[in-house]
Amino acid sequence: MRITQSMLSNNSLRHLSESYKRMQTYQDQLNTGKKITKPSQDPVVAMKGIRYRTEVTETRQYLERNLSQVYSWVENSDTSLDKVGATLSRMRELTVQASNDTYEANQRRAISDEVSQLIEHVGTITNTKVNNQYIFNGTDTITQPYNSEEVFVDHADYGTFAPEDIAIGYDGESYFYDGAGLYVGKDDPSKTIAFDGTNFVDQAGAVLEEDETILMQKNMLPSNNESVEIEIMKGISLGVNIRPQDVFTPAFFGDMKVLLNKLESGESNEELSPFLSKLDRHMDAFVAERANIGAKYNRVEMIETRLSEQEVTATRVMSENEDIDAERVIIDMLSEETLLRATLSTSARIIQPTLMDFLR
Repeated sequence: MRITQSMLSNNSLRHLSESYKRMQTYQDQLNTGKKITKPSQDPVVAMKGIRYRTEVTETRQYLERNLSQVYSWVENSDTSLDKVGATLSRMRELTVQASNDTYEANQRRAISDEVSQLIEHVGTITNTKVNNQYIFNGTDTITQPYNSEEVFVDHADYGTFAPEDIAIGYDGESYFYDGAGLYVGKDDPSKTIAFDGTNFVDQAGAVLEEDETILMQKNMLPSNNESVEIEIMKGISLGVNIRPQDVFTPAFFGDMKVLLNKLESGESNEELSPFLSKLDRHMDAFVAERANIGAKYNRVEMIETRLSEQEVTATRVMSENEDIDAERVIIDMLSEETLLRATLSTSARIIQPTLMDFLR
């Protein structure tokens, strides 16, 4: 087979072109730090890269945003309930003082001033907002859960409200309308209250004292009990809010209201002592709710640790798939450069001189 000059030239040019392409690839890799700059260079790497990047992005979303929001809800809820507990503890101390037989009616009325301020403080805590959202009204985060000015209803005004719009706090129990003419105890359904047209009576027909039967508008109390769900991992959501109706109950606000009424009227020790056990019961409810919050917090911390480990693993796998081994690429590029120089030198020797070379 006869080898022509054009065949030598074309073959040399082809090798040079391929060498330049490889040099360009190495330069692109060094400039970007990535194995490929276009999906067509390696579709497998490109497809894996999309999947790995999605995993890393999702993990960081949970770590940097979702868990941050969860911590905000949980920590603020716990802090708020802690403040309520401290307020109830102070209210109990004042009740113990007022229950002392040596205290006179005017001294008990003086104590009522501080108790009144403590009750207002509890109302303020009930309306706690975080990031412009109320945290103690379930999923209805834009509606103020407690309205101290309109929550209580005079007995004389009972007929102006629909029965289902009224909740009753009496003797440490919360009562809600059952739709059949009775208000039924939330914790003890055997306890009922009915309105006979003039007075409120219990299940035995005994007339209830007006100043101890506290009527409240349901929509002025924390009424939304739905769970605020935040996704903390793929496919896993956590309810971050408390159930406000477990702690901020009609019984809770009703007992404080009755206590204040009795202090303001200068009632005796016998009238005040029963409120110590009621306050203890309410404090226990807040402690129990804080225990639930603590359990959620512990779970979130474990999830955070797991997500952090997943982020490290996903980032490493993504890097192994996309990022270059710089030392190897540099060595390959230097080897290719040496090969290119040798190809240029060899091509210059093989290609025969032309007429133009002699004319110069």
